[in-house]
Amino acid sequence: MRRLLIFLFSILFLVPLISAQTADSPSTDDVKKFLEVMRIQRQLNTMLQIMTKSAKAGARQGFLQKMPDATPEQAADVESLADVMFSDLPINEMLSDIIPIYQKHVSKSDLRAITEFYSTPVGQRFLDEQPQMMQEMGAASSGRMQQRLGSMLERFDAKLNELAEKWKKEAAEKSKSPAVKAN
Repeated sequence: MRRLLIFLFSILFLVPLISAQTADSPSTDDVKKFLEVMRIQRQLNTMLQIMTKSAKAGARQGFLQKMPDATPEQAADVESLADVMFSDLPINEMLSDIIPIYQKHVSKSDLRAITEFYSTPVGQRFLDEQPQMMQEMGAASSGRMQQRLGSMLERFDAKLNELAEKWKKEAAEKSKSPAVKAN
């Protein structure tokens, strides 16, 4: 009887709490509208094109290093592998996969407000300018990153060498230890 009362008590108090947590979750349609307004599918397609182009260039470069006398047709065949690799990425399924994430982390009212803003001319203009801004930000910061990258890599390399020496020394000490030799 006591268990039944605890169970009923739990249901009476937990169900409203659980319902309250999900009451402000956006619907699938709310999130789809947001993704549409934000042009997420277009952005994914653009990202996919950039990745494909980069993969083609990398594949071509790597192939030409291995086969410097390759014909243009052979290089083109290697580049076409990138098209095959990325052609099967399911953009629509990827979009479906992110819907529950928005439903979990963004309230219905917040998503509605964000969607309303990006639906305005100002929001749409911002979305229009965003790719160019990102490109310019990358160009503006690349010089600074290049300056620091050298010293960062030097520090990383020094730390890596330091760790390697430490581990070599520890391994040498363990191999000289009588306890290790007895085993």
